[in-house]
Formats: sequence, structure tokens, C-alpha cells
Amino acid sequence: MAKQTFAIIGAGVAAATAADTLRSSGFDGRLVMIGKESDPPYNRPTLSKERLRGEISDDQALFHPFEYYKSKDIELLLEREVQRVSVAENAVHFAGDGAPFRFDRALIAVGARPRRVNVPGTELEGVYYLRSLADCRKLSEALERRPRILVLGTGFIGCEVAASAKTVGCDVTVVGSKAPLAHALGPEAGEIYLGYHRGQGLDVRIGTSVARFEGQDRLERVHLTDGGTLDCDAAVIGIGVEPSIEIVRNEPVDTSDGILVDEFCKTTAPSIFAAGDVASSWSPRYDRRLRVEHFDNAQHQAVVAAKAMLGPTDPYNPIPTFWSDQYTYRLQYRGYSPAWDAFELRGKPSEGSFSAFYLNDGVVQAVCSVNRYKENYAARRLLGKRVAASLLKDDSADVKEIEV
Repeated sequence: MAKQTFAIIGAGVAAATAADTLRSSGFDGRLVMIGKESDPPYNRPTLSKERLRGEISDDQALFHPFEYYKSKDIELLLEREVQRVSVAENAVHFAGDGAPFRFDRALIAVGARPRRVNVPGTELEGVYYLRSLADCRKLSEALERRPRILVLGTGFIGCEVAASAKTVGCDVTVVGSKAPLAHALGPEAGEIYLGYHRGQGLDVRIGTSVARFEGQDRLERVHLTDGGTLDCDAAVIGIGVEPSIEIVRNEPVDTSDGILVDEFCKTTAPSIFAAGDVASSWSPRYDRRLRVEHFDNAQHQAVVAAKAMLGPTDPYNPIPTFWSDQYTYRLQYRGYSPAWDAFELRGKPSEGSFSAFYLNDGVVQAVCSVNRYKENYAARRLLGKRVAASLLKDDSADVKEIEV
């Protein structure tokens, strides 16, 4: 029987993890990873933190050196732009000339792309988006000049870039519609993080945005929608991402808010799977679809996807988790709570140590902690349980001892 050919389309954490899992699970067929960039898979979270600040090199950001892929017989087809994936042909079609690449099964792990802002002046030198290692190299070189920098966006990327830029000595202004991280964590946590960033000396302006970028040959100033004007040397746009679904948009694959997959990462096309930021996955735990744009999800989901490509496996049914480092504040979030009616706080945010519990009708939906890793981990036993608010707020009580 001829050995099968598996294609992994994408070269991020989901792609790298899936390739490793396929080989460690005994797949001995042809395994090809197709990436648009020139770099092999790398640790994307470092792009807004350690790599951006120049604390690690490009090589240190990689998951594995090139030699590793050779040793595992994983073929890397880099700098290859996929135009479409044909379900009928089981083939990858590339942009430009070249024969289609045919596969028996494929995993789509192309991730997401930054949302673009549609205002005048975005083409000026000094206006940056941050998604790739190549983007990070350019921005990191710019930060070495200690520029006056504007960050548009108060989500995770915007806040992490702002914190890194301030850490290396830049003069930083942040603008956004809501307080830092309030989009994801709610207004209460947003106010806490607003205090953290302002406490580090950032100029944080809420309720405004960029009307236009302006300059001669490069960026010189920014005009805001509230009428304000800021002189700046560089700007970073971090207003979120969109799933990269174009390669299957016209194929018989459901692409509602990403590529729809079941709890085994299978798409509506029998030979095609998807994982990571691009995948909208069915969650048996929450009885709904989730599309999670975080490292942990991409890594863990890719393991299930790879095993499902080989045959029956356990479903992907995790409790979502994510983290963010800004200055000395290490945030960890566990659970899922798109809406809540109570926000119970324990600890002292002013001292950089707290946990916040999100509840609906007295039931704990999620917990967000800053510099309390052990407590956040212990609190997983409370998720989905009805717990008295007085117990959650009592910082003298050990979370592990709370009766449920």
C-alpha cells in the first residue's frame, strides 16, 4: 500500500505542533509543511515581548532549527503563497506558476491576519503592523532609536507592544475605544490595567482613534478623531485580527467566522482539517462554537487535529486559557465568560496581585489572575460551580479549600 501524503498549510505553532505530533504518533508517510514566510515556525508571542525588546535573537524565537525538520523528515516549503485548496482535487494551488501539490489529507493552520485601518497615511514609512517575524525585525530596529511612538489599539497586541516600547525607553501614547484589555476582560479589569499603564508613564487616551497619519517621506504626526494631534516618529496598529479563510472561501468548506470544524478538528470536507486561530471549533463543554486566538489553544488543538488525521481520537474539549505579560504583571485567564453579572475581586490590584472571578447567576464562569499562577490554576475546580461571593472575595481563604 502506498504511503500517504499529508500537507500542513501554515507554519505557526499549530503547524509545528501538528507535524511533531504526526511523527511522534507513528505517521511515516510524506509530511510537507507549506509556509508563506521565509522563516520556519517560531514562537509568535515573543514578537510583542522578548524579541521586540531585543532580549532574544531570531534563532531563539524559533521552535526548532532547520536541521530538526530534516531529522524528522518534515519537508518545508517556505516562501510559497497558497492561492487555494481544492477540495475536489485534494490539491494545494500556489500563486503564480507551478503544479498543484496533491495530498491525501491536509491541515489548514494559516492563522489570522491583522485588521487594517482605513485612514489616510497608512502607507507612510514608520507605520507598522505586527504579525510576522519580519514585521518584528523592522519594528524592533525602529524602537532602538527610542522614537515617540503611537499605539492604536488597547487589546493584547497593542498593550504588549506599548509595554515593550516603554520598557526599552520610548515615549509611548496609546489610543483606543476602551480601556486596556477591557474588550476581553471587561470594564473592571480594564480600569485596573489603565492604572498599570498610566503608572508606567504612558499617555493612554480612551474613546478616540486615528483620523489620519501625516508626514512628508515618513510619519511625523497623527490626527485623532477627537481633534487632537500628536507628533510621533512611529505608529503600531494593533486593532485585532481576522481569520485567514481566503484559500477555501470558494470551496465546499463552511467559513462562518473562520473555518468551521467539529470537536475533532474536521471540516465539512472529509480530507481537510483545521486548527489554531483560523478554526471555529465546536465545544462540547460549552455547547457552542469557539474561535480562540491564543497560543495555548493553537498548540493543544493541533495535537487533536494531528491525531484525528490518523484515525479516531478524543475530542478537543478544553477549558480555554490564555496569558499576557506586560511590565511585571503576568496575567492568566482560565474559563469562558462572554457575559457575566458579577465580578468578584480578591487581592490588591494596586500591588500587582489579584484574582477576579466572573460569575453568572452565582456560577463561576472564569477567573483572571495577575501574578497569582498557583491560585489561578487551583481555581479551575471552581469553574461551573455555584460559589458564594463572600468566599471568592476573602483573600485570607485558600482557593483550594473553598467548598463547592
